[in-house]
Amino acid sequence: AMNTASEQRSNRVVRMAVLGLGAAFTIALVAASVAYWSSEADAYVGTVNGVRLPLADYQRELTMLKHQYSSRFNYDFASPQGQQLLVFLQKQAIDQLVMRQILREAATKEHVTASQSEITARIKSMRDTYQNEQAWQQVLATNQLAAASLPEFIGEGIKSEKLRDIVTKEATIDADELRTHYERHHSEYQLTEEVAASHILVKDEKLAKDLIAKLKNGEDFTKLAKEFSQDNGSKEQGGDLGFFPRGRMVSEFEEAAFKANSGEILLAKTQFGFHVIKVTGKHAAKTRSFAEASSQIQTDLLRKRADELFRQWLEKQRTSAKIAIRPQYQTPEAPRPAKPSSATGTVEVLAPVSAHSPVATVSPSGKHQ
Repeated sequence: AMNTASEQRSNRVVRMAVLGLGAAFTIALVAASVAYWSSEADAYVGTVNGVRLPLADYQRELTMLKHQYSSRFNYDFASPQGQQLLVFLQKQAIDQLVMRQILREAATKEHVTASQSEITARIKSMRDTYQNEQAWQQVLATNQLAAASLPEFIGEGIKSEKLRDIVTKEATIDADELRTHYERHHSEYQLTEEVAASHILVKDEKLAKDLIAKLKNGEDFTKLAKEFSQDNGSKEQGGDLGFFPRGRMVSEFEEAAFKANSGEILLAKTQFGFHVIKVTGKHAAKTRSFAEASSQIQTDLLRKRADELFRQWLEKQRTSAKIAIRPQYQTPEAPRPAKPSSATGTVEVLAPVSAHSPVATVSPSGKHQ
């Protein structure tokens, strides 16, 4: 089994002592879960076109994959199912390293770069999706990423995105394909009834009624929401909740909002307090016409076409590359094990963007908690 963090620290102490005696040894993780000793010069799992894939990168990738599965699906790696999964993850870790090296070489060949400003902006964008610094640092720790190595890691993702754009720039979708897709997937373009609303949440009914009086006298809803609302998730947006379908809000709020006319101001009481609600828009249930849906269809189909072209290109690069995985890291082909009956927990994953390892995404409506 893979060494624990404490065992790895102990091994590093032993290694330093042995180095002092003139024999350079280090512990290497073996893909078949058998510990074996190698010199520092041998600390790699294989090569791609003569470039070594560092053992440390393999260890990090495997640890991250194990954490994903143990956190999300409650896998016990000591169980028979867990051992089967471990073999699968070991191969996945090798495949990830191979593909990343192929992408690095292709980016160099195409003169694709990631500027410092692009990297800084991307990191800031990702950091801003988390509620606080502690949550962000936890994600970095989960992915075994030090702050110093993050820019290089993110830079790889940006270069992969640019490389994908170059490879797939000729991807097109014609009008017949759009029409055919719409006719075959007509039901996907049905829109449910939605309402748009803003609200001011307060705990006191008298204050809520006073706010309604102020609004009816012409005072600005946005200003009052920023001043009085106790809903920290919407107050800075002036209480704006955007459009939402049925089933999204608590029942009392939903019933009031859907019954009201656009522009109407009303009061609703829920478990959270008193809501001063302003309905700002309504969308009736309907099926989008081809003209209305065609832009979305084209975007979706073009993305799928580009994904397939990039996947084919990656496979071609891999086939033509000289890949040599050292015997002790080779694993038999293993199917992806079934997910356990009870899945628990979540984990955020950061990875360079490519066709096979997407960067963790965040809902546009809110931040990670």
